Amino acid sequence: MDNYLDISFLNSVNKVDINQFEVHVLTGILKRFLRELPNPVIPCDFYESFIDVAKIENDVDCTKALLRLLETLPPAHGSVLKFLMEHFCRVCLYQHTKGDRSPPSKLVQVFANILLRPSWDKITEVVNNSEAHIRILELLLSKSGQFGVMPELSASTGMHFYAVLLLAYSLLCGTFPSVVYVSLPNLP
Repeated sequence: MDNYLDISFLNSVNKVDINQFEVHVLTGILKRFLRELPNPVIPCDFYESFIDVAKIENDVDCTKALLRLLETLPPAHGSVLKFLMEHFCRVCLYQHTKGDRSPPSKLVQVFANILLRPSWDKITEVVNNSEAHIRILELLLSKSGQFGVMPELSASTGMHFYAVLLLAYSLLCGTFPSVVYVSLPNLP
């Protein structure tokens, strides 16, 4: 089924009925697509600079430095990152309206090493820098104010796995379909 969806998207994304696919399949497709980009959304050439900035201890100063770095990204990369981060904010707002006040930790963890990674010859650096990857995305998402309004969130547990699935589904179809709302279980 995965390969069918890949081939369908290549032929014509607008003609694919994604409602026939499970949300986790769509999530996997999105993650795989982003992972297989020749250069990640935050390009490899910028990797060391982002990691260095993540070492700034003060969140406000770190966020300001990250925003300055974002301004130097190639336009296509900056646009895709902006779109994804705005969408992450919308997913957090949606979760908030459904009573989930948890921070976007799980969402960030799922995408951190996909959106930001070193070149393949230095890929083992991901192991040492995963916390920096997560911090970068969390600060950009929750502290920068550049990608939309984040709801008031608690500092406890991370965003539910279903929110990540919903994110992938809605990115691929461009909306939050009601069929997904109904299929989500009531979570604490």
